[in-house]
Amino acid sequence: MKELVNWISNGVNFLEKKSHFYRSLVMLTIATVLLGEISFFPFGTGFRFGLGSAVFSLGLILYPELLRLKVGGIVGAAVVLFRVSVDLLIRQPSASFYVSLSHHLPAFSYYFLLVFFLRLFNLQRYWDYPLILGTVVSSFDFLSNTFELIIRQGAIMSSDLVRELITAFIVSIGKGFVIIGIVSIFSVYRLRIVQEEERLRLEKTLLLASGLYEETFFLKKSMTDIENITARSFDLYQQVKRRPDCDPKLARLALGIAEEVHEVKKDAQRVVAGLSGLVMV
Repeated sequence: MKELVNWISNGVNFLEKKSHFYRSLVMLTIATVLLGEISFFPFGTGFRFGLGSAVFSLGLILYPELLRLKVGGIVGAAVVLFRVSVDLLIRQPSASFYVSLSHHLPAFSYYFLLVFFLRLFNLQRYWDYPLILGTVVSSFDFLSNTFELIIRQGAIMSSDLVRELITAFIVSIGKGFVIIGIVSIFSVYRLRIVQEEERLRLEKTLLLASGLYEETFFLKKSMTDIENITARSFDLYQQVKRRPDCDPKLARLALGIAEEVHEVKKDAQRVVAGLSGLVMV
């Protein structure tokens, strides 16, 4: 029975993790695809910079569980298909599907290669080192852009390709600084959450200690009453025993009451000793 419960619990946890993964993947894909249409060509070159790539890089850092090759493949394919669809339906309705696909297909390599490079580097270890994290992400972003540009240009070195590579390098550095800033904000926010949790935990501990102190005080007061009852019970036993017409059963009953009250007193002393050690009273 215990194995069945563990199996069901593990299954539920697995499904929850899967559900969280796919929700994150869908959100990242939609954000990357839509924001990728907000783009410009910096420095007048042919290098296209879209906000989607920046959101994609940031999403991989904030959600490390998405650092899987299939995520890069899914997002890259979604970006390509969306851009081809926009071309055929809005921008260039008369364009050929294959022409549009060949134009946008190199973008797939960027998303796939970025995930591939980031998987080689344990980002979580450097979460608290934004400068290193930003440098690594900038480097891998530039490498991915380089491969995309080379595929797009047909691996032919030209002055245009050099200008685009220089532009890609500058843009990658800019992305790195933005990522440093956002990660730093998240780090500060996470630290504040931890501090708030510690404050609440401390308040609960203080309230608990205050309650224990009060209970210890009243328990000590009760011990005084128990001592008085013990003494009076023993006096009763002695008075009964001294009587000429002493009933042995009655004397044993009085002595038994005195002994039981004495045992209660010893138990109370142990409880008070334990509580005193906790609240330092």
